[in-house]
Formats: sequence, C-alpha cells, structure tokens
Amino acid sequence: MPVMPSTLIHTSGVDDLIQSFRDELSRENKILHVSDVTDNEGHQYVDLVQEGGGVLGIALVGYTYVLEKMGIRFFSMAGTSAGAINTLLLACCGKKRK
Repeated sequence: MPVMPSTLIHTSGVDDLIQSFRDELSRENKILHVSDVTDNEGHQYVDLVQEGGGVLGIALVGYTYVLEKMGIRFFSMAGTSAGAINTLLLACCGKKRK
C-alpha cells in the first residue's frame, strides 16, 4: 500500500523540529522576523523565487512547507524548471485571502 504524502511529513519529524525551534525562540524571548509586512494573525509576507534543478524541486516542497508552518506567507511567487512546477502547485492550492 502506498504511503500518503501527509503521512511522510508527520512521520519525518519535521513538525517536531519546527516546534523545537519555536520553543527555543520562546525561551530566549525572540521573534522570528523576516519581513516588515504582517497581517492581523501575525503572518509575515515575502516574495518567493524558486530556482530549478531537477531533484532540488523536492527540497523546495519541504522548504516552503517549513516557511508556511513558521507563519511566512507569499505576496508573489516565481520559479524556473522544478521551481516553476512547485510555484504552480503552491499557487493553485488553497484559497487566496483578501
């Protein structure tokens, strides 16, 4: 039986690492600050450009997963080759908020 992608994310330990990083920031009274633009929920907004490179596309999926879990959202997105495929998939999933 094939393993579902969401199962891979949850069993990989990535969510535990993200939580550990959040806990460390909290203990040190620090805030992850990557943008001057935030919304009412505390999400920070940046532009995302992803390069190509075949297998790099797989890493980009994980990279963007972590960014979104850390509360970083994207104004606009662009990419080439594998980065363009990932950008397309990110752009077509979910609902756009006003």
